[in-house]
Parts: sequence; C-alpha cells; structure tokens
Amino acid sequence: MGLHYLTLHRSAPTLSGGEAQRIRLASQIGCGLVGVLYILDEPETALSPKSQLELLELLKEAGDVGQAQFIIATHSPIVLACPGARILTCQHAFGGVGRAVRKKLGTYQTEEIMAFTLRTFCEGIKVAAEMCLMAADAGLVRTDSPLVAIAGTGRGADTAAILKP
Repeated sequence: MGLHYLTLHRSAPTLSGGEAQRIRLASQIGCGLVGVLYILDEPETALSPKSQLELLELLKEAGDVGQAQFIIATHSPIVLACPGARILTCQHAFGGVGRAVRKKLGTYQTEEIMAFTLRTFCEGIKVAAEMCLMAADAGLVRTDSPLVAIAGTGRGADTAAILKP
C-alpha cells in the first residue's frame, strides 16, 4: 500500500490525504468482508510508480480470492496499463456541456444543482455519487445493490459512502 515508512508513533493529523485513504482501504480489505464492490477515486495519488504497482497487486489479490471487486477512477498510465483493467472513458456526470450552456445562457442546469447540493455535505460525497453514477451508466456496477465509494479531492480521500438503491 506504499505505507512501509510509517511508524505507530505517527499521529493521524500528520498523515497526508493519500496516506489516510490507503490506511482506510487496507483496514476495509483486511476486515474480511466478502462480495464488496469498492469504487476508488485515484487511490494511487502521491504514490511512487513502485508503490502504485504494489497497490494494484494487493487489489488484484483481494479480487482474485473473491473478497471484493474494484473500480478505480484514474489518470495514471501505470494503473491504466494494468492487465485485466476495464477502462471507462466518459465525461464527468456533473459537469461539461451543462456548464457551458449555463455560461452561455446565464442559467443553471440540473446537474449543477445536484453537484452543488452534494457539495454542501462535502466534495467527497459529490465525487462518490458522481463516480457511482458514471460506473452505473457504463454498466460496470449493479444498481440494485449497495456500493461502497471512497472519494475526496486532490488532497486525498476524505469520504467513504455506502450508496443504497
């Protein structure tokens, strides 16, 4: 998970967002839940290429034993080149064309209102909902069972959400 340098003397407030995200992910995987689908938003952020490969191997092992499935939103060439990776390329669910129309016409679009509403909780909730919506729209996840989404901002994950149908 790229955390070998951490010691038990390190207090939680001194961890970066990425370190905290990987600790939460490791504890989730280590607790033995079976059949869980994780949707991760750039879990490789701030990892070296070697640590990115170690993270991918850990996720692959968890998937191979049937413990969990993973969908990773990323721009990392290392993650994208991973054997067996299914790649989704699409526009963000809460941005793009609607934003351009609003700027042109001076009005708000439905997806912007939804994004604003979700952001009132925190940016991570907005990102978690957006990633799940994009994955569902692409047919990568079932929409009739709960999803666990871990998301946040460029500073790292700050949100773990269970999205129920």
